[in-house]
Amino acid sequence: PHPALRPVLFIAEARLATERARGLLPAQVPFSDAVFGVGRAALLTAAVTTAPELLLPATADRLHQQPRRTGYPDSLALVERLIADARREGFKIMPTCSYVAAQAKRHPEWADVMAE
Repeated sequence: PHPALRPVLFIAEARLATERARGLLPAQVPFSDAVFGVGRAALLTAAVTTAPELLLPATADRLHQQPRRTGYPDSLALVERLIADARREGFKIMPTCSYVAAQAKRHPEWADVMAE
């Protein structure tokens, strides 16, 4: 990994059964969305190894995040815990998920813990 990156993993306390998670996805997806996902997977390799500024665009997803959002109602609470932990531990957050990035835009009071 790029030396500027320090991965952090957050796991929600709520569980979502695989069968239910898959059931939230559409049976078919547009070809352009599938191709988009493949391209993002390739971009992710570059982002993690040489260009961390590309992490957010590299993790953009058109297949899973939006359809599964209803399966994870506690997402905002998890992000709020992340913000609190960042303040307490003194680290900066570089969102690699469109949900976290969107919430950061909605909450300017989080700017102190967001990476530039």
